[in-house]
Amino acid sequence: MAQNSSSSVLLTFEADRAAWSSAAWTPLTVPDEAAPDATRILGWCKSSIPYLPSQQRPLPLQTLDVWVPARNATSSTAPPEPSSLPVPSCEDQEKVLVWIVYIHGGAWRDPTIEADSFGPAAKELLKRFTPATSRSSSKNVLAGLASLNYRLSPHPNHPAPDRPDRNVRHPEHLRDVLTGLSFLQRVIFSSTPTENIEFILTGHSCGATLSFQSIMSPLTRFSLPPNLSLCKKPMAIVGFNGLYDLAGFIHKPPKGWEGHVPPYEEFTRGAFGDDERVWRAVCPASAEGDWLGEWLEEKKGAKVVLGISKQDSLVPREQMVVMRECLEREKEKGRGVEVRVVEGDWGDHDEVWQSGWGMAGVLGDVVEEL
Repeated sequence: MAQNSSSSVLLTFEADRAAWSSAAWTPLTVPDEAAPDATRILGWCKSSIPYLPSQQRPLPLQTLDVWVPARNATSSTAPPEPSSLPVPSCEDQEKVLVWIVYIHGGAWRDPTIEADSFGPAAKELLKRFTPATSRSSSKNVLAGLASLNYRLSPHPNHPAPDRPDRNVRHPEHLRDVLTGLSFLQRVIFSSTPTENIEFILTGHSCGATLSFQSIMSPLTRFSLPPNLSLCKKPMAIVGFNGLYDLAGFIHKPPKGWEGHVPPYEEFTRGAFGDDERVWRAVCPASAEGDWLGEWLEEKKGAKVVLGISKQDSLVPREQMVVMRECLEREKEKGRGVEVRVVEGDWGDHDEVWQSGWGMAGVLGDVVEEL
């Protein structure tokens, strides 16, 4: 029995390494301020990394993208080896290496929005935290960024009956998110010689919902297998234009938002089925029970940032309000969660990630404040 267990661990490690090495590092370049006609390497990128063990055939949407800062790289610097994970040196033992992991939106079903949608924000964050521009007073170092793909529910405007990765329902979206997070953590912890690592989990729209679902005791609440348990939970969750109470919106929309109810109900049924009890159970602002307990037991002083664009025409501000009220009720019970609301002029719903600058500004502040 012990021998089989050991072989299983070794196989998983080899499978992880093979999956990680299957994607090459490519340079992310920006204009060089010192030489207007030249470029410099800002970071290194890996795209479409499969996060399932090799013996389980990964589907096209079961992948993730990664960006890491390029340190002391010139335009002629060769990319790192595909099997490597470049990590910053951390001689100062007080400094913390911070990873940001992003989950895209799209109402659990839009195939036109994928992991690479985090690219504009990732680029802005790498600019902010390059060694030449990072604030010397910061105790934290941006180690890297990742963005997850996950299987989707069917979309009536993009039918794909032969695509099993575009015809699933809850909890399969969350299963993939937890699988991707677990894979990423295994790779990071095996490659980084320090215990001073923290994660920020962030998402846009339904990606914000999935971010919270990942810490809502998902193994018991959503009947997911124990191998999806995260070895390290996020220190902060940052939601942008998030969906936090679908049943509440559908049954009692804010004034002026009544016309949004039919499409909301359509994608909610598509993602979660027809049982409205499930809608309430899966959304963080309407779920019953002590779903914060497991997270806060591990992460004392955890932080939640709720970002909302003032120009958002698809998600009402009231979704942020109901989530803030839910978390503040927990604070009244003595829960150690800090809640902050950030309202920005970031444009319409998808412009938040399309431009990336507002998203990067909020996330960059959280990195430095952890």
